[in-house]
Amino acid sequence: MRSVCILSCCEEKRPAATWAENLYISESFLLSRRYAETHFDKWFVLSAKYGLLKPGDLAEPYDRQISELSHVERQALVASIADGKSKIGPNEGAEFTSFCASEYNRVLEMAKIHAESSPIAKMSRPEKHAELKKFTDPNGTEVDLENVYSILQRIIDARGLIPFREAVRQEMPMAGLYLFFDTHEPRLRDIRQLRVVRVGTHGVASGSKASLRDRMRTHYGTAKGGGNHRSSVFRLHVGRALIEKGLVEPVKSWGTSELPQNQKWLKMEGALEGHVSEYIGNLSVVLLGVPGDSAKDNDRAYLEQNLIALLSNAFHPLDPPSHQWLGRYSDKAEIRKSGLWNVNHTSQTYHQQFANMLEYYVRLTLGERTGNKPVAPSDWLASVRDDVRQLRLFSEP
Repeated sequence: MRSVCILSCCEEKRPAATWAENLYISESFLLSRRYAETHFDKWFVLSAKYGLLKPGDLAEPYDRQISELSHVERQALVASIADGKSKIGPNEGAEFTSFCASEYNRVLEMAKIHAESSPIAKMSRPEKHAELKKFTDPNGTEVDLENVYSILQRIIDARGLIPFREAVRQEMPMAGLYLFFDTHEPRLRDIRQLRVVRVGTHGVASGSKASLRDRMRTHYGTAKGGGNHRSSVFRLHVGRALIEKGLVEPVKSWGTSELPQNQKWLKMEGALEGHVSEYIGNLSVVLLGVPGDSAKDNDRAYLEQNLIALLSNAFHPLDPPSHQWLGRYSDKAEIRKSGLWNVNHTSQTYHQQFANMLEYYVRLTLGERTGNKPVAPSDWLASVRDDVRQLRLFSEP
């Protein structure tokens, strides 16, 4: 049974046309969207002007409330909602929940959309906000998230967000951490800011000789647009999502351990590698210098795990992915639910103090301080690790 949530529009809107998911900016709407993203299969906005809006529908700002509509205008809105029911898809077997006020629910009923009103919608505004935060941010994670983004903004302001296809040709630290941003993926509260879509590092196994540049080139592929997803789990995930979305033909050999012997499949796999390189090359990247020997408990591993855990927020991301994010089509639930091109560490909890270490390495990267000794807590690896999943990626369905 599919679950569908319907949110109501609000008076506070952005000043220019944008997707419906970004148009409304009241605290109630933002918290409700977060809740809808993680607790329902689909969600829609009931607009007093446009009727039913999908998150990806383009909409202009407007000044209209259902309570102010004339009888004729209300009837026209009901007709528009009834016509827009096809956006929801097959209604049979769907379970509808409304976060709308009573006057919005009445027009839904008039349009033959029977939705159960959420108890949260009937609460006072302060109670509603508190209840929604209890479900989406019970531990007050947003404070730490904003702190981390403000730390990252320092290096972005100093060096910019570099397109990945340019970054692989530039000088970079010998060892470090990388964070990918997508120019089509805004943060929830400020769409001028981009959200992190992947965190990664290298040299977290004893004896590893791989440098940061080695890892970056493996993810990017070749100058001619090729690549090898068998050496890059990032490429593997992107390729699978491209297939699942129907943007490319299915390639039977994708994700298998050996190159196909059949020339047809070899050619198809090469074409898919090209699409993956194009997608990844269009992302932007921030590189953070984090020196240290290769080891499973080094500072790079500590930062990587904690950043992923914070951004995923136990599969309740505080900056949910947009409707068009390719990762929504991933065959990995961890990617779909976390909003990250990461599988490992998405369900872990983070150490709040890691932000201090992140700031330390941002300052180190910017040349504001010196240092070369590990600063991560000596016992941090005692936390539960989940990276054994990485070893099973090729064998999982």
